[in-house]
Amino acid sequence: MKSTFDKKKSILVVDDDADICNTLVDIFNAEGYVTDVAYNAGAAIEKMQTSSGFDILLTDIRMENMDGLQLVRKVAQINPKIIIFMMTAYPRDSRINEAYTSGVVKVFEKPFEVNDMLEIFKNEIAKRDKKN
Repeated sequence: MKSTFDKKKSILVVDDDADICNTLVDIFNAEGYVTDVAYNAGAAIEKMQTSSGFDILLTDIRMENMDGLQLVRKVAQINPKIIIFMMTAYPRDSRINEAYTSGVVKVFEKPFEVNDMLEIFKNEIAKRDKKN
């Protein structure tokens, strides 16, 4: 039986752009993460409520119906230990500052450097696990 230290880390990717989601899933899976995808915030909330828990949430800021900030607030209530990142194609979006005050660790600008993202994920997971 594996200990909790052996558990693969998991990521939920949320974006209404299926191509971005599928590309990120392929990359994260290749790096050893267990990765799931939701194409809207409502589906992401359902996955959060029915899963055993994700380590990382990576969500777009701008989405239909419920935007990424609304999602972040709900997810933080469901899983307070989750590490939250956002991504945007709009670097001057006024919601970026609000994202940081809502507990988002980093907002990545599209297009982003995936290797940098992976390094940040690794560091943030290590920080969180050290606290627990």
